[in-house]
Amino acid sequence: MEQAPCPSSTLRSTDAGDSVSPPQRARIDDTIRHLARIGDGQDPRPLRNPDLFGNFSVAYVSPGTAQPGAAAGGRFRSTLGKALFPTRGLFQSVLSPDIVVNKVCFALLGLIPGSVVLRGKLQPIPNFATGSEETLDTVKVSFEPPVLSLGEAIHIRVGPPSTVSLQTVYVDRRVRLGLGSRGSLFVFTRGGAADAQAMEAAGLHRTGKLSTALLFAALLTAVGGGAALAARATTPVWARAAGGALALLAAALASVVWRGGILEDATWENGRRVEAA
Repeated sequence: MEQAPCPSSTLRSTDAGDSVSPPQRARIDDTIRHLARIGDGQDPRPLRNPDLFGNFSVAYVSPGTAQPGAAAGGRFRSTLGKALFPTRGLFQSVLSPDIVVNKVCFALLGLIPGSVVLRGKLQPIPNFATGSEETLDTVKVSFEPPVLSLGEAIHIRVGPPSTVSLQTVYVDRRVRLGLGSRGSLFVFTRGGAADAQAMEAAGLHRTGKLSTALLFAALLTAVGGGAALAARATTPVWARAAGGALALLAAALASVVWRGGILEDATWENGRRVEAA
């Protein structure tokens, strides 16, 4: 069986695909599609292959034409999100027998380490790309609401539950290649920094509704207080400028963390948001 060429040299320093040029993206996507054709003949099939499980870095994402926003990381990987929450790593673990954990590591304003984690259960489903009824390579993952962590002590559950569908088109001991239901392509590389993320426990922190309410109350207070200061005619110019900057910063932070960074254009299925990868 032909194996995938190690992608680390090709994908290194691409910011998970965000910084590649159109010609580079076309070449990488063609390579992924070629390997997907090889994957069609893999035995065992992905959902029966033990190489499916493990800790992976998200090395590359190519958004599909029907994909709104970032296909991995949601608002935290938008232009605004990356400015306020610079990405320090994108990770996904598939844990036996049926757990999937997604983790975006960041540094709030480049200073405070943090992460947002989605933890869910996978369920084999028919292949959405071919219409085949066989459940050999495609899963639906039903995620719990995201857990936002700042430092070691602050853990907040914010946002709705969500669901994604993903087909594994190729897997070996080094890489896993995925196709999302909106045409996005993914390259996951095994091990390395992903093994240091303690993914077995990620997203399991104790959280409460009070902490979520306090977070957004603080952001709203900053928006209101900053705007009021900026609008006060008797306030020195420098203080009005600082108030306006505070209001804008707090509003921008709230727009990213709102709903745990999950994009809002998804549909609903049986009371659960359906987010296409």
